[in-house]
Amino acid sequence: MFVGLLLCKLSFGQSNNALKLWYEKPAAAWEETLPLGNGRLGMMPDGGVGKENIVLNDITLWSGSEQDANNYEANQYLPEIRKLLIAGKNDEAQDLINKHFVCKGPGSGGKQWGCFQVLGNLELKYQYAGGSPKTSTYKRTLQLNNALATTSFTLNGITYTREYLTSFGTDVGIIRLTSSKPGALNFSLALSRPERFNTVVNNNNIEMRGQLDNGTDGKGMKYMAAASVKLTSGGKTSSTEKELTVSNATVAYVYISMGTDYKQANGFENKVLQLLKTGMAKTYSSEKAAH
Repeated sequence: MFVGLLLCKLSFGQSNNALKLWYEKPAAAWEETLPLGNGRLGMMPDGGVGKENIVLNDITLWSGSEQDANNYEANQYLPEIRKLLIAGKNDEAQDLINKHFVCKGPGSGGKQWGCFQVLGNLELKYQYAGGSPKTSTYKRTLQLNNALATTSFTLNGITYTREYLTSFGTDVGIIRLTSSKPGALNFSLALSRPERFNTVVNNNNIEMRGQLDNGTDGKGMKYMAAASVKLTSGGKTSSTEKELTVSNATVAYVYISMGTDYKQANGFENKVLQLLKTGMAKTYSSEKAAH
C-alpha cells in the first residue's frame, strides 16, 4: 500500500478540500491498485484498459482452524525462574523461560493455524472497436473523502468512465461503467481465485463457492461471492457456464456480494444472494448518496 501511495500524485480540491490520489496509468502491481472497503468487504481495482482485475476481500476469510497452543505446565516453572532472577542468575532464568514459556503446536507457522486469504478476483475483459486499445487522457483516482474510485480514458474518440464503491448502504460492491458513445460498452466478467473454488452462472448471476483447508480434515471455512449486471441504457447480457457478457451497452452496473460462514454456519449463502438482490433493486444515485 505504501508503495502505491509513493507512486501516485496527491491533490487537494479547492472547492471542497477533497483529498485524492491519482495515477496516469493502470496499476502495474497490486500495491498500486486503489483500496476500497466498508469495514467488512473490500475491492481493489487495477484500472486495466483491455483487461481489469479487481481483488475481492471479506474480512472474515481465514484458512486453518482453532488451535489450543497453551502450555499448561509452564506455570510450574515460575517459582524457580523467580528464584534465579533474585539470585542474579539471569541467564539460567532465561534458559528456563525459553524452554517452558512457549506455546505448543506449530503456531502461525503451521498449516492448522492458517492465514488470512483474499476471497478472489473479479476479472473484466473489455472489447473495443478499432483494434488495439491505445488510450489518451488516462486517469484513475481514489477520492479519500467519500471512498470512491474512478477510472477514465479516451479511446478512438470515445470516453469510458468507471466508478467503484463498496457500499456502506447495502453492503455490496458496485461498479458503474459508462461510454460517451451509445452502445460502445462491450465486456465480459468472471470470478476466480487461486485455489478451492467453483463457479457457475445461475439466474444471471455468476456464483463462486468453495471451502478452505482447515489444516486437519480439509473442511475449513466456506465462502461465496456472487456478481451480476444491471443495464439501464440499452445493450444486452448473455452468459456461458462461467461468464457473463455485456454487449452494445451505454451504461452498465456490476454488483458484487460476498460472505463466509464465519459465525453463521447455516444460511450465509442466502444472505449473500439477498444482499445482491437488495443492492440491485436500488438506483445507483441513491446508493451512492447513502454511501
